[in-house]
Amino acid sequence: MIKLTDVAAHLNLSRITVSAVLNQRYKSLGISEATAQRVRRAAREMGYQRNQLALAVKTGRTHSLGFALGTERFYEWQAQVMQGALEAVADTDYLVKTSFVANSAEIMQVINQFLGRRVEGIYLLNLTPPLKVIRKLHQAIERHALMSVASNCHPEIASTGVEPDHETGCRLAIKHLVDLGHRRIAFLGGDSLTEAAVRRKNGFLTSLAEFELSLDPGHLHQCDWQVDKVEAATIALLKDPETAPTAIVCANGDMAVVAMRQVRRLGLRVPRDLSVVGFSNEILTELSDPPLTVVDMHHDEVGRKAVELLLQSAGHHQSRKRLPPGTHLIPASLIIRESTAQARCRG
Repeated sequence: MIKLTDVAAHLNLSRITVSAVLNQRYKSLGISEATAQRVRRAAREMGYQRNQLALAVKTGRTHSLGFALGTERFYEWQAQVMQGALEAVADTDYLVKTSFVANSAEIMQVINQFLGRRVEGIYLLNLTPPLKVIRKLHQAIERHALMSVASNCHPEIASTGVEPDHETGCRLAIKHLVDLGHRRIAFLGGDSLTEAAVRRKNGFLTSLAEFELSLDPGHLHQCDWQVDKVEAATIALLKDPETAPTAIVCANGDMAVVAMRQVRRLGLRVPRDLSVVGFSNEILTELSDPPLTVVDMHHDEVGRKAVELLLQSAGHHQSRKRLPPGTHLIPASLIIRESTAQARCRG
């Protein structure tokens, strides 16, 4: 095993100099950037690895983060978030402990595991525990002076959140449909619990008002992310040609694909008879027939930003530097595919 002293001997430098460079303290000691580059290159070529256990004992820091991931059902967007989060950690000396939470009410079991491992920050993803559990979580995190960031969780689970800009995403979808001549637009929503579902519904209603469109009676359905409810809502929307919408916005890609399948069962075609827009750019939305126009939520950027915030805080762990409160929004964009087209006149 290559030791710090081996790198120092190879470069004919003192152990203190090499240690200062590899621990990012060389500037305060007046060590030049050229010397720092020599040390880093030699350490890399010689295969030197820092002894994280010894470092933790010496500094009291574990250089680790805890990721708690709600998995009542695992979605592709969660994998995208995790990809971005892990990419943000990849170029650091931090390790990640990931725990899956099948029931949000059991989150405290995972939090206690993290506390036992002395993690320096916690990322909470897709969790909606009861308020009494959230209070216990807050108490535990405050007691250990930890920082936490949340995405698509109960809004009170953490003071700092990172979310896609759902509202602006809705506006992009509605503007696209309005530009195509659509005026009767329906919405198939998720549930009343998750942050994404609530924000997308609110964004839809706000966008309708902005473009001076009215919401026709029966044109908003809360489907709770469930296939049977999406099918029933699609049938209800299209049963009367006189009141049927010319376009539907669905709160996620899965629901949009189910809606398009039901449209086909009714003897209609997308986008000739009905335009459909979904959320999240996932594999299914590209492979659907027709390929789905979607609001891309850039979930990888959500995970990347969340971890960057945690690392920013963890670097000041001893001084208990607080994360900036509020929600950090990641801009959305629209990917136009073949499920939307010019509105057809009915009459």
